[in-house]
Amino acid sequence: SRVFTGATLLPALLFGIGLTAVAIISMQRALASKSWPTAEGKVTYSDISSERDSDGKTMYKAEVHYVYTVNGQSYESDKIKPISGSSSSSSMERRTAGKYPVGATVQVRYNPSDPGSAVLEAGLQVVHWILMGFGVILDLAGIGMFMNLFKPAQAAPPAAAPPAGAKPA
Repeated sequence: SRVFTGATLLPALLFGIGLTAVAIISMQRALASKSWPTAEGKVTYSDISSERDSDGKTMYKAEVHYVYTVNGQSYESDKIKPISGSSSSSSMERRTAGKYPVGATVQVRYNPSDPGSAVLEAGLQVVHWILMGFGVILDLAGIGMFMNLFKPAQAAPPAAAPPAGAKPA
């Protein structure tokens, strides 16, 4: 109905536009991180952490801390990728943490305009494409609802003629 479409149009469209904008900005930053300069770093901590989510499911996260130096200034970071999160797969997070054992020398990509911002794995991730996909889907749904607002209302079909020989009520 038009009331439902009008009531949901603005929130769906705004959320979709916002999600798409966040995805684009995040993708630009992730792509930029591939061209950041590198510095040699050393891993100071490497393990996985776990916690329960709101559904009681155990979620795991690779925890890697490292130190590096840029222009004589020491920095510490724990960012592995531009966007980090947790996973229900402990083996996947163990593999990630396992790539960075304590004491290992690593190549750190740091933001030249903010050397305290750094990652070990630069570039796009699957999560960037998922965010973009959801944003575009919501954008398209909002545009479809918007277009439906201006669609002419269909007239009710004409009443069926009473059968021949029927008496009027």
